[in-house]
Amino acid sequence: MNEEKKKIVAPTLTAQEMEQVSLGTKEQLDKQPKFKIRIRKDPDPKMPNYETVQVNGYTYTIMKGVDVEVPQTVRDILIEANII
Repeated sequence: MNEEKKKIVAPTLTAQEMEQVSLGTKEQLDKQPKFKIRIRKDPDPKMPNYETVQVNGYTYTIMKGVDVEVPQTVRDILIEANII
């Protein structure tokens, strides 16, 4: 039996459409409960002192070693990635 693999093609968004998605994501994240977190600093000084999390085009840059409040989704992503 010869099975063909189906290609899934994501729609292409314009910069303006992506900006709208990003702003909508920010609005949703702003409504979520906030959690205080602290990302451990890396002992290697060559490693960046921040962590970046992106949610549907909206970016959080979180300093390591500092207490910060983040939306639940961002916290969940960091937990899933074993960062916190």
